[in-house]
Amino acid sequence: MTGVLLDSYKALKTPSDRDILLNAFTSNESNLTENSIRAIASPIGSHFMITGGMDRKIRFWDLSRVENSCVVLGLDIDEPKPRYSTNAFENMKFHFEFQQSNAITDIIITEKPYTMIISGDRDGVIKIVS
Repeated sequence: MTGVLLDSYKALKTPSDRDILLNAFTSNESNLTENSIRAIASPIGSHFMITGGMDRKIRFWDLSRVENSCVVLGLDIDEPKPRYSTNAFENMKFHFEFQQSNAITDIIITEKPYTMIISGDRDGVIKIVS
């Protein structure tokens, strides 16, 4: 039991192209929650994804075994490591992290010349993890 009620999750109506463009760039980010995801990278055919968000943390999500997921960059030294859990609801899987500056706005995984995770935030700070 994760303590999350999946009944409260409902499929959202797909926004129109116009709505996406109007809401993609905003000077008012006060409606974004502190832990919202702003960037996702997941190589084709992989069973993992890397996310970055408003909390300035980069997370590795193991989609096959979510308990192997972790914060790769941004966890404070005195901050406890989060726990991860998965729940299924109808035909969807929900992966949860239990825990809880500027937002990470972009993230990429490179393979050449070697594997790296590169992130950028609103302040223009670029971080590289290899």
